[in-house]
Amino acid sequence: VMVLSLGAFANRFEIKPLKDQLPIKQSELGLMTMRKQMEADVENKNSVVDSFKKYIDNDKYVSKSIVSLLQYISEKVPGDFHVTDLKVMNDELNNPDQSVDLGQTNINIEVIGFYNENLDRSLKKAEQLQEALENTGKFKNIFMDKGKKIKNSETQFSIRLIY
Repeated sequence: VMVLSLGAFANRFEIKPLKDQLPIKQSELGLMTMRKQMEADVENKNSVVDSFKKYIDNDKYVSKSIVSLLQYISEKVPGDFHVTDLKVMNDELNNPDQSVDLGQTNINIEVIGFYNENLDRSLKKAEQLQEALENTGKFKNIFMDKGKKIKNSETQFSIRLIY
């Protein structure tokens, strides 16, 4: 009985300091949990920033390509073709999906304009323009409508270039 009493008394002395340290350890555990959550939040925000950085880098590349392409088109379009509208169309550019590699997308440009000529002369000039653009090899496809008379001596054409 004496041995058991001494053993219980010794255990009580060991338990008392552990009970005193329990609130401190619980506080440390709370801090560790909070730090772990903050780390997860920072990692999540970093991945979002990385995604937007990739999207912005791709967008810069595509923007430079579009500007140089528009400069090229302005050099190739003859002076007697009066451009009235120009549209850059690309669904990928309008939807900010970071997973899309914008460098691999098609750039569609529609040029609308007219010649101050009758339909027959305008058709010949339009065919020459289409042939000149096709011979450059820069475009995947070139579509040109058959032209329509908009005034007495003006014929309008729509040219769609796929780069």
